Amino acid sequence: MANIGGPRVQSCGKYALIRVVLGVILLVAAALKGYQLATEPTAEISLMTSRWFLVFSVEFELLLGLCLISGLFVRTVWLTTLGCFALFFCISLYKALSGEVSCGCFGSVQVNPWYSLCLDLAVVGALVRYRPALWGKEVGIDTRPASYYGVVFGTWLVVAVSAGWGMSRFEATTVTEDGMFLGDGEIVVLEPETWIGKRFPLFSHIEQGGQLARGVWLVLLYHHDCPQCQQVLPNYELLAAKVDEDQRSVALVEVPPFGPREGGDLSTSPVHRVKLQDTKDWFVQTPTEIQLTDGIVTTVRGAKELEEASKKEEEKETARSEGLQAKGAVIRHVNYDQGGDP
Repeated sequence: MANIGGPRVQSCGKYALIRVVLGVILLVAAALKGYQLATEPTAEISLMTSRWFLVFSVEFELLLGLCLISGLFVRTVWLTTLGCFALFFCISLYKALSGEVSCGCFGSVQVNPWYSLCLDLAVVGALVRYRPALWGKEVGIDTRPASYYGVVFGTWLVVAVSAGWGMSRFEATTVTEDGMFLGDGEIVVLEPETWIGKRFPLFSHIEQGGQLARGVWLVLLYHHDCPQCQQVLPNYELLAAKVDEDQRSVALVEVPPFGPREGGDLSTSPVHRVKLQDTKDWFVQTPTEIQLTDGIVTTVRGAKELEEASKKEEEKETARSEGLQAKGAVIRHVNYDQGGDP
């Protein structure tokens, strides 16, 4: 039987154990993410959150996991695994610093990014410390038969095709302009950017939602555990406090799962905190600002636009404060020149 695998690295016992453990971790992570993709919608706001990119990443983790467990192409697989976990470390660090509640490494199973960051760092350290022999006399010739490679890649191909088919068939339930559901799924996907010029479809699904159909309203959809939402919420609370009592034009709509109850309702508080009904699982990017005029959606701003607007407001406020400080310094200087108190 011809040798087709090229040079084979004679791994030490510790690396052999490490690669098997990492292979199992990657297969479990791929399975959990694959299940999430098969049963839940995706954000679709960038390449890295698009469904097809996530499907590709699941397929890649399946292949890498199988190669680690089977011991194929040790040199290439070691380098690839080292690079992957270094990349995972960077992603976990970014999410941890951004205040994300989960790293997303294991699908719907929430894992604190700080924990995944420590795991990734430990894996990188272990791979460097207990790396296999990559060259020299310890590197032998792979004597595995071609059928061994066929079994490994055949297994991956069968699993990859089946998983890819399942992950690509998810069909989301949506809501019509009249508030009716299209689809039988428990997860309802909201796409506010498609509502402009149409009737707001959530009146019947929000506490006291009927009152939002009259007058001009600024509605903010938010999650209680969303870091970006927590950054912009004070701006809307200040805005609501400035609005005339008879207008009551700001409504903060919490999307389930809910946090601790805060604030009042539409009739007792200038900060109108209400909730989206928890009879369904709602999927929507938050924070999202929606302006209504007599029940019709006129403008929609997503997280990116709100973040840019918030930065501009901070810059204006900083410039205003600096201007007031400079004006105060000039006034004190004039008073001093005129013989007054410095």
